[in-house]
Amino acid sequence: MDVDFSQAIRKSISFSLESFPNIKELKAVQEDAIISFVRRRDVFGVLPTGYGKSLIFQLIPGICRYLNKTGFPYPSNPILIVICPLNALIESHLKELSACGVSACSLSDGSVNIDDLIAGKFSIVLASPEAIVDNTKWRNMLQEPLFQENIFGLVTDEAHVVPKWGKGNAKERKAAFRQCFFRLGEVRSLLPLGTPVLALTATATPKVKKETMEGLSLKPDTHLISVTPNRPNIYLYKAKVNDSLECFDWSIDNIKLKKNTTPKTIVYCKSQKECGKIFRHFKSNLKEDLYFPEGAEKVSKNMVIGMFHANTLTKNKNRVSDSLFDPDGTCRVVFASTALGMGVNIKDIFQVIHYGPPRQADDFLQEIGRAGRNGQAARSILFYKGNHLKKCDLNIKEYAQTSDKCLREIILKEFDETSTLLKSGTHDCCIICHTICLCSGSSCGVPLPTFGIANQADIVRNKKRTVTKQEKNELLELLIDYKKQLTDNCPVYLLSSESSTGFSDSLVKSVLKHCKFLFSIEDVVNLCSVYKRSHAVCILHMVRDVFEDFEFSECDSSDLDDLQELDLDFDFEYGGEYGYGTNGSNGTSSESGSSVESLCSDVSNVSGVAKFD
Repeated sequence: MDVDFSQAIRKSISFSLESFPNIKELKAVQEDAIISFVRRRDVFGVLPTGYGKSLIFQLIPGICRYLNKTGFPYPSNPILIVICPLNALIESHLKELSACGVSACSLSDGSVNIDDLIAGKFSIVLASPEAIVDNTKWRNMLQEPLFQENIFGLVTDEAHVVPKWGKGNAKERKAAFRQCFFRLGEVRSLLPLGTPVLALTATATPKVKKETMEGLSLKPDTHLISVTPNRPNIYLYKAKVNDSLECFDWSIDNIKLKKNTTPKTIVYCKSQKECGKIFRHFKSNLKEDLYFPEGAEKVSKNMVIGMFHANTLTKNKNRVSDSLFDPDGTCRVVFASTALGMGVNIKDIFQVIHYGPPRQADDFLQEIGRAGRNGQAARSILFYKGNHLKKCDLNIKEYAQTSDKCLREIILKEFDETSTLLKSGTHDCCIICHTICLCSGSSCGVPLPTFGIANQADIVRNKKRTVTKQEKNELLELLIDYKKQLTDNCPVYLLSSESSTGFSDSLVKSVLKHCKFLFSIEDVVNLCSVYKRSHAVCILHMVRDVFEDFEFSECDSSDLDDLQELDLDFDFEYGGEYGYGTNGSNGTSSESGSSVESLCSDVSNVSGVAKFD
């Protein structure tokens, strides 16, 4: 009997696929998830962006109908409830399902007839968690006898938001953003016994997986399916920028040149205010090139840029969304919040730019994954200022600040997926790997991207020395002596000795961390947390005296006499010290207790070297 049923399931999958002519065959994990779910087993699938998660539940109604006709106990008018976190995602699903001839509706549509819902006239019912958990009308519908006959399963799309949005943060004293997400497990008690639950997401850390299973009341024998979130077709780039927005000038020039053939781009911002600021910057600089075609009426539908966030007018959201889904759409660059993110299946987004990263790695990967869903080469660009990293997780800070670690390795280690780094170390991987790539023998044959940014403070230079423990000790002693001299010669402390002299323990640790790359004033300024040229010059003197592998004449000699403050965007609260401190959550160092021993200990914790003897 089980052999016959297994064969019937596979035949039902082929039958249901006929409604999706663009899909030639399923991936093995898609089929695995479908078979387990059809067998009424809870399934938790973690599949990367662009992998085809939605297809798993889109096929279920057709599969149920086929099995019903072949004599198996499945509903003839199957209903699948699909919980979605965003209206944009619901609209995206409705468009896809309509194109494939699958009947679907949204509970947010006031015109939906409840009798039609109960009778199973809509195979897929899309809803927010609030509609199912808190709305008495729809909760009562779930318990209608005919609906209970027709319901097959419950699906939670973008399931990683169940704990992220459904649980509060006691540490930050914040209530849950949308508490109903973590109450979705209640729905199981309203559905027939044995109704399976399917949870789908692109990214989930082990902790998020555990909390999601708790929030959805998934069973202990839930079938877990996981595919690495690594997207090797996406090149990773990052750079620290200032407030001027000049980092976007290359994109503005690109629009002027390519107009409606500009590669599609999503620019994610950390606030609606920044969304508007960057939008106005593009608008004021594009001038006549803002509209297409040339001579077109100057109205929003002809604009090559757009905005998409919670407070964007619905008509403008629709304009942006429709244009992005159209391969030849007019709108090519969109400034967005997370509202244009999860599950929005636009195949030909070439690049995703973050103006400030999300706080957590799974959100970052989700948004990076909007790019290159067609499998073609794409890129992720992170531009950030110091205050953008406030409250970010440590791995996000490390990603932004690293000068010598593969960006892909940093972002994936949270998911225990570093063993899948197929392109790590090559120029196709990230800006760090690109910098050290030697694919042409002694150098890389592919030039580094710059995006118009003159000084890449985050990129390690090709020139590199080997540093022994003894040499690092000698440099440490020189730095500590110099710091003490500055402190002794400072007659008045405004805040503390470190803030008054500008030479902190964090700067010492930064110099030790990067000393293998320091050969010029530019190296010191770019790689270390220094904001006085006099300090940079003295640091370089010390490095030369310890390693004796370069002449000071290699530097600009004018630097020796220029003791003016550097023209840097230095932030005293968040100034580049996120990952180096060990005495506070924001990476700031203690104002007291500075000693060679304590600094050695800190350096060993940060840079991975043994504590010096």
